[in-house]
Amino acid sequence: MTDKNEDKQHKELMTALEKVQAPLESIVLLKLADEFYTKEERTRLYVEYKKLVDADKAAYEVLSQTTSDGDRDAKMAAFEAKKATSDAEMAFRKEHRLLIRLMEAQDKFSKSRYE
Repeated sequence: MTDKNEDKQHKELMTALEKVQAPLESIVLLKLADEFYTKEERTRLYVEYKKLVDADKAAYEVLSQTTSDGDRDAKMAAFEAKKATSDAEMAFRKEHRLLIRLMEAQDKFSKSRYE
């Protein structure tokens, strides 16, 4: 009987710890980001990253549209444009890993608040 009660208590404790984990990760990442970036730099880099992601999505759309057409040169040009936007996004992700982790934690934290 006590084993079932202990299991229930452990499950409740683990559930509570999981709910606290995302906010704590966000706080830690934010403090780390404060060490390496000013708030203004972070804001500027967030905007820059969003532009890179939007450009990559747009290049993908163009590539998708050109692959249905028969023009080989247009396909190659669209492919090269998509490759360039993907490379730019990946370079940003490699250079600013901490900010990417912070953005992911922000998404995770904002979702967990409503679950």
